Amino acid sequence: MYNGVQFIDTFRDYQARVLSQMQEMLGDGRLHISAAPGAGKTVLGLEAIRRLGNKALILVPTINLRNQWKERFLGLFISADNPELRAYWNENFSTDIKNPGIITCTTYQALYSIYSKEDGGSASVSQTGSFSDFDGMIKYYKELGISTVCLDEAHHLKREWWNALTEFLEQMNSKLIALTATPPMDTSDLEWRRYISLCGEIDLEISIPEMVVKKCLCPHQDFLYLCKPSELEEKKVEQELLRNQASEQEILRNRELYNEIKKLPVLIRPAEYRDFILKNPDYMSHLIKYAAYIRSTVQVEFEGSMELANAAYNLWDKNIQSLVQEEFEKNEALTVVTKSNPVKRKLDTSSWLLPLMKDILENDPLSYSDNLKSAISTTLANNHLLKDGKVQLRFSTEGIDKVLKNSTTKLNAIVDILKCESAVMGNELRALVLMDNIRKEDLLKVETEESLTDLGVSTVFERLRRQEHLGNLEKYFEMETEANPSATRVYRTRIGVLTGSLVILPDGVIQELISDLGLGIKAKNLGTTGYSTLESGSDIFDQIVTRITDYFCRGKIEILIGTAALLGEGWDAPEVNTLIIGSTSSTYVKTNQMRGRALRIIPGNPEKESNIWHLMAVSDQVNDTTEFKNMQQRFGTIVGISMDGRRVENGIARLSDGMHTMADTEGWNKWMLERSCDRQFYRKSWENVPSVFRSSEVRNVVTPRITNKTSGFFSSIKGLSPALQMQVASGTLSAMKSLGMVSKGCELKVSVRGDKRSFYIDDASEHESLLFANCIMQAFSPIVAPRYILSYGLFFKKYVPVPKEFSGKEDVAIQYKIHLKARNMIRTDTETGKVKLLEIRLSPEYRNITRESAQIIRELI
Repeated sequence: MYNGVQFIDTFRDYQARVLSQMQEMLGDGRLHISAAPGAGKTVLGLEAIRRLGNKALILVPTINLRNQWKERFLGLFISADNPELRAYWNENFSTDIKNPGIITCTTYQALYSIYSKEDGGSASVSQTGSFSDFDGMIKYYKELGISTVCLDEAHHLKREWWNALTEFLEQMNSKLIALTATPPMDTSDLEWRRYISLCGEIDLEISIPEMVVKKCLCPHQDFLYLCKPSELEEKKVEQELLRNQASEQEILRNRELYNEIKKLPVLIRPAEYRDFILKNPDYMSHLIKYAAYIRSTVQVEFEGSMELANAAYNLWDKNIQSLVQEEFEKNEALTVVTKSNPVKRKLDTSSWLLPLMKDILENDPLSYSDNLKSAISTTLANNHLLKDGKVQLRFSTEGIDKVLKNSTTKLNAIVDILKCESAVMGNELRALVLMDNIRKEDLLKVETEESLTDLGVSTVFERLRRQEHLGNLEKYFEMETEANPSATRVYRTRIGVLTGSLVILPDGVIQELISDLGLGIKAKNLGTTGYSTLESGSDIFDQIVTRITDYFCRGKIEILIGTAALLGEGWDAPEVNTLIIGSTSSTYVKTNQMRGRALRIIPGNPEKESNIWHLMAVSDQVNDTTEFKNMQQRFGTIVGISMDGRRVENGIARLSDGMHTMADTEGWNKWMLERSCDRQFYRKSWENVPSVFRSSEVRNVVTPRITNKTSGFFSSIKGLSPALQMQVASGTLSAMKSLGMVSKGCELKVSVRGDKRSFYIDDASEHESLLFANCIMQAFSPIVAPRYILSYGLFFKKYVPVPKEFSGKEDVAIQYKIHLKARNMIRTDTETGKVKLLEIRLSPEYRNITRESAQIIRELI
C-alpha cells in the first residue's frame, strides 16, 4: 500500500526513539506524543501511519493544517524524482471526508457536520459521496479498511465536537495516534481527564528547551516592552478609580449598615460567641476595622451628636472597645498632618471593606436584615462587584483593564521595537506581528492625519506606514535628493497584512500574486500609499495564504501583520525571526502556539535566532492590574533562558537582572532593546545550558500547573529543615506511586542553590510532573483549611498539610501519612481539630491570618 513511500530526510533522535518503541507504546492501541511546536510531529505521525500500513484518517483543527499535512507528505515522503508516484499520491491523499483516499486528512468540524447532519458549512465536505449520514460514514470507512486514526491537537475540540469524535472512535475501534504541541495543562481537571481518556496517557514528551539544545528549534529570547498610556487614557483610568471611590463611599455611608453592625451581639457579648470567633477570625477583624473607620469619620454624623456616638460605642464589650480604639488611633496617626507627613492620607479600606460585604452576604447572612442585604447587593451589582452572585474581593478594574488592554501606545511600542530590530537585522528581518482584532474600519484613516485610537491589525499597519524612518523598512517617502526630486518620490514598501477578511500588500507584490494565481483576484489601491487591498473568492484563499507566506519568506515582505486566529497556529514560516505578540491571550495553549511561529529552524541555515516581544501597558495610578496578572500567567507558561543566560526557567522574574525594574519604564525598555540586539549572547547561553538538558534520552522539563511561582522547583520552605523537606518530597512521590498516580519509573531530583533546596521529578510525563508539582506545592504551602494535617516532632512540632489529592478518603490520607513517616495526623473537621488548626494558624511560624485577626482572637476568647 505504501510502496515507494519513504521519509527522504533523517529522523530526529526523539522521532527515531518513538518509532523504535512504537509497538510497545501502542500496547493500549494508542500512541500519544507531546512535542514543542516545530518539533516535527507531522513527520512522526505520517511515518507512524506508514509503518502501521493501513488506510488512515487524520483529523486536524483547521483547513490550514489540513493542507500542511498533505504538503508535508508529498514533499518529505515522495521523491521528486518519481513524478508518477507523486501523481498517484496527490490523488490518493484526500482532503475530502466524503471521498476518502488511502490517507484522508480533514477537520474536526467536517466530522461534526456529518455527525450533526449539517453538511452545509464546511468547505471540506463535498456534495457527493458514498454515504449520507454518520452511521453510513462509519460503515463505509470500515468497508474501505480505514483502521488508523491520527488526531492532531485534539484539545482544540469544541465541546459539541467531543461527542462526535468519541462515538466515531468507539465504533471504528482503530489504532489511535494523538499528537500535540500544547496539551491543555491549564484546563480544569474534568477537561484534562476527558482529554486523557480520549488520547491515552502521554507516551513521550519533549520540551522547547530540549529542542533548542538538540538544534531542532532555534535559540530565542523573550522580551517585555512596557507601554505608558496616553494622557487621554490616563484620564480614563483616573475616572475609573474615582468611580470605585464613589462605590466605596456609597457602601461606607450606608446608615442601615452601620445601625445593624453596631447592634451585632458578637460585638456586644463576644464571650458568648467563642466558637463563632474561632471559626471566623478574619470576619471579626473586618468588623473591628469597619467600626474604627466609622468612629473616625462619620459616626457623629450618623448618630447626630458626639454624646450619642459615645453611647453607641459604649454598647460594645470592653475588649471590643479596646480593639476599636487601637485601630482608631492607627487611623488617626495615618491621617494627621505633620511635618513628616504633610499630606492628609485617605484611609485604605481595600483589605477589609469588600471582604466584609462577602461576610454579610455569604458567610453570616442570618445576622442581617433582608432589606440591608438587598441594598448591599444592589450597590455591588451596580458597580460590577458581583460575579455569578459572588462578591468580588477587590473593586472592579474592568474599565481600567479595557483601557490598558487596548492602549494605543502599544502601536508606538511596535514601531520602537521594529526600528531596533530593523537596524540590527537589515534586509534579513522577517517580523511577524500578531493581534487579536482586525479593526477593518480604521482603513478609512489611511493617508489621513486622524489619530489612531484603536488597537488592531489595520491600525498597526497604518502606524507603521506613517513612520518615516524605520531603517531599511517602510519609509513614507524616500528622502528628497537631486536624483529623487519630490515629483518622483519613491515608496519603500515592505509591509503586508494577512487575515481572513483583510489582505494588504505592496502594489508590486500584488501584481506578482495576480500573475502567479491568474484570474479571480482584484486589487484596490489604498490611495497613493503604494499598497492595495486584495479581493478574492474564498475558494482560492488557501493559495493566497501560501503565496504570501512564500513572499514573506523570500523577503518581498519584511513585516507581516495578522491575527493570532489565522497565523498564531498551524501557519508555518520558518524564516520568522522577530515576533511581536500584540494578542492578550495568556493561556498555556495559545501562548506556546504563538511563540512556536518564531522557533522553527530554517533548513540549511543554522544561524537563525529569534526575538519574541510581549507588550504590557502600565499606569502609575494603579498597580495590581489584570494586564499584569495576565502577563504573569503568560510567562508562567513559558520555559526559557534567563536574562543572565545561566538558567532555564519559567516565570516573569527571569527577565530581571536585579538592576532594572519595571517601575522605571523608560530604563526598562531601553535595557530590553539593548539586550535584544545581542542575539549571539543568548545563542551562546543556550549552547551552555546545564548538562541536564543534554541527555540523548528525552527528558521532561517540569512545568507546574500555572501559578505565580517559578518553574517546577520549590524554594526552601520556612519552618522545615532540609531533611524534613526531603522527607516530605520523597514521601509524596512514594505515595503517588503506590496509588498509581504516577508511574513507578519517576525519580525524585533535588537541586540546591545556596541555602535553597528545590525538587522535581524526572522520567515523568508532563502531566505526572504537573501532578507532583501540585501536590508538593500544597504540602509546602501555608496551612489554611486542609482536611488533614501531619505533625512531626515531640517538643518542637512541625506541620504539613495533606494535599487535596490524598484528602478525599481517610484511608488514603493515612497512606499518605505512612509514606511521609509523620508522627500524627490531625483531622480538622472535629472540635479538637478545629482548635488545633486555629492554634497552628496563630503560631508565628505558621501564621497565615493577619496579625490583627490573631490579636482579636487572643483578646476575645
